[in-house]
Amino acid sequence: MTFSDPLYELHCPQCDTVQFCDFRDMVRRLCQLKMLRRQTKPEPPVVHELFRQSGPKLACDDCGRMGLVVHEAEVINDEEWGEARKCDSCGSVIPAERLEVFPDATRCASCQSHDDRSSDEAESEYCPECGDVMRAVSKTGRGLAGYRMVCPSCRR
Repeated sequence: MTFSDPLYELHCPQCDTVQFCDFRDMVRRLCQLKMLRRQTKPEPPVVHELFRQSGPKLACDDCGRMGLVVHEAEVINDEEWGEARKCDSCGSVIPAERLEVFPDATRCASCQSHDDRSSDEAESEYCPECGDVMRAVSKTGRGLAGYRMVCPSCRR
């Protein structure tokens, strides 16, 4: 099973809509609920447990009702259906050649190489309010130059 496989079904008791969530969807929904801060590599067991417990707080995309029922989804074998596996980071299709060499690959070559390069760099700092990546901005004033961290979304 890869991170791109549907892991959970969300069922709305009011309109009977069923939605499937993969790992990226779970992280996105947990960040929206402020149950998880945006991170580069959230721990999968933590994400799974938080998502299982988040059902009453989740809203249906169709009718907007709060309180979805969370079920584990059946494992779908992509090879049986002829569907291409998508990259966990960018969502593009992972080439079949890469999957032949690395059958358990969950990222395309460019995202994997970017991740390998950035693992040596310092960790990003995230905004405590919205979870967006903060960036350094120079301070204005006299004397030595200084920098402060600013969130581009909420300007904190």
